Amino acid sequence: MNKFLICCPAYKQNLTESEVLNLRITQENNPNISKVFIVPKSISKEFYLKNFPEWEMIEMESSYFKSVSTYNKLLLSNVLYKLFYKYTFILICQFDALLVKNIHNIPDCYDYIGAPWKEKINYHGFDLEIGNGGLSLRRVKKFYFLTTLIWFLKKSNANEDVIFSFLGKMKILHLPKFEVANSLFKETTSIGMTDSYDTYGFHALEKWNLNLQNILHNKFNH
Repeated sequence: MNKFLICCPAYKQNLTESEVLNLRITQENNPNISKVFIVPKSISKEFYLKNFPEWEMIEMESSYFKSVSTYNKLLLSNVLYKLFYKYTFILICQFDALLVKNIHNIPDCYDYIGAPWKEKINYHGFDLEIGNGGLSLRRVKKFYFLTTLIWFLKKSNANEDVIFSFLGKMKILHLPKFEVANSLFKETTSIGMTDSYDTYGFHALEKWNLNLQNILHNKFNH
């Protein structure tokens, strides 16, 4: 069985220069890891075929990409996880995320690792910290099992990453402690950083630490 797959939801026909650089940095740092775009059937694939020929491309129903809500429904259903059942883990890496290290050495003892939230999210009385789905590692069989059997996942209006963090609090998913997750992936906790240090990847640097994003992009371009 293949261990890791990097999966990027490619919901639009063209990318910004910043998004292209994010993907190229991710690709360069993970040359031996399988990579795939999941793409709505309704858009042209020309940009991706031209700029990222190394990536596999899988078409999915366009309805999954219409809004944040429909995308959440996709990740709370078993559809995506069934597609990649031969992998141990998929790593969701959205356009605003980038990987600065190879993920082959990332800890494999957890079911879900998401870029942690500095400000905890309260959900049904629980303070959630782990973590954002935009850069997140998911154990495929466990997610397939849960999204197949737990009916309320399909009924929920909460963001998918909040639901999976909540399932961690319920001990249904095995999640790392904040300190461990924060050593691997960063989002809001990247504020003030000027180097990537030992972090594997970042989410939404354009929003939380544009200076660091520029540093990483310039390092790659040189």
